[in-house]
Amino acid sequence: MKKILISLFIIISLISLSACKSNKLTPDNDITPTVPAMNFDTPGTSDVTDVPDSNDPDELGDLEGYVGTVEIDGQDLPLLVYDNLSYCVYDDYASVIYTFLSDDTLEEYTVRASVSYDGKVYPVTVIESDAFYGFSEMIDINLPESITTIGESAFASCSALEEMVLPNSVKTLGPYLFLDCEALKSLEIPDSVTEMGNALLCNCLSLTSLKLPSGMTEVPDEFFSGCESITEIVLPAGVRSIGTESFWYCEALTDLVLPDELAVISSRAFYDCLSLTELTFPSSLLHVEDDIFDYCESLTTLNVPAGKVNYYEDLFVGYELEVVGY
Repeated sequence: MKKILISLFIIISLISLSACKSNKLTPDNDITPTVPAMNFDTPGTSDVTDVPDSNDPDELGDLEGYVGTVEIDGQDLPLLVYDNLSYCVYDDYASVIYTFLSDDTLEEYTVRASVSYDGKVYPVTVIESDAFYGFSEMIDINLPESITTIGESAFASCSALEEMVLPNSVKTLGPYLFLDCEALKSLEIPDSVTEMGNALLCNCLSLTSLKLPSGMTEVPDEFFSGCESITEIVLPAGVRSIGTESFWYCEALTDLVLPDELAVISSRAFYDCLSLTELTFPSSLLHVEDDIFDYCESLTTLNVPAGKVNYYEDLFVGYELEVVGY
């Protein structure tokens, strides 16, 4: 019965989902689940009674190798089931998707590097949006080196997941990827990644160890929001902008190293960084919002280029903050 009600469950869950610890959702940040329509026209038969009955767990049985169809964007595509996961086959690649044939009760999963269909081998290159959304028992997942794209909220609310090492093949990480992964302590994002979405690590409450890609050029909006356990973050040298509320409620953060090429710091970037005592601005900064230090109760020292001391004193008037030239 749980599988039959999965679409309703996800919709209800998302109504109450907050963007971050601040319990705010803007229209641009609403998360829409992507549960595909299931046709289950089993190849070779038109008799729908041959399709596994999701109301009867015994009838579902061992689905290994099950072949059917799934409707995505109005197109019927082959659906395969291997290793308790659902795979969708496109023209020249395959992806991992969520269907009621996926088993979300396991502690460990292995994504295949390829699947076979109709005599052809398809590399698995995509983890679709919401593919592992809410797999609350999952502790470990093994991803192959074939994966290049991981979609929006793919691992959101995987509340038991403690560590993740992404393969070196990955290039794109969607927004809200690890949203509410409250047990996630360690994450390595490889240098192959060139694109990352907003709120990627939002509410990763236990995160303490993080490797960022060397080619990172921006910190997206709300990227670290609610990462309340992380104490040190060193941004890669190429980062030029810090987005809105990027470090919102990183309350344990004491050591933040800003890169020499940084040009923009957006609104409320360091809101509620309660443990941050000192920060150094690089000379490359061109634009800084005047509310970036709201509720940074321990921040007492801001180091800036000697010629900009007066500018930053005026910008942050009202803060108990000593601006020191270097």
